[in-house]
Amino acid sequence: MMPASESKRGQDACKAYVDKVCACAETTPAMKEPCALARALPDAMQVGLDVAANPESSRRDALQAQASVRKIVKECIEETAKLPAAGCP
Repeated sequence: MMPASESKRGQDACKAYVDKVCACAETTPAMKEPCALARALPDAMQVGLDVAANPESSRRDALQAQASVRKIVKECIEETAKLPAAGCP
């Protein structure tokens, strides 16, 4: 099971990325598509967390769901770091 603190940090990181990229999209047309794509990340992360926490999930499925969640969090953090280079504050 993924620790609650790790899950919370990941959710916060993805929410921050969505907020920043979508705020930037208001003034930078090139960021409109990344904003639209980013909006799906928190939902995808939640699905992974739900599968990982479901007692009916097999151990393999739970571990794969956790890996998927960690991959999404990594993407949120890496994409946030790229925003200044794209002209976003």
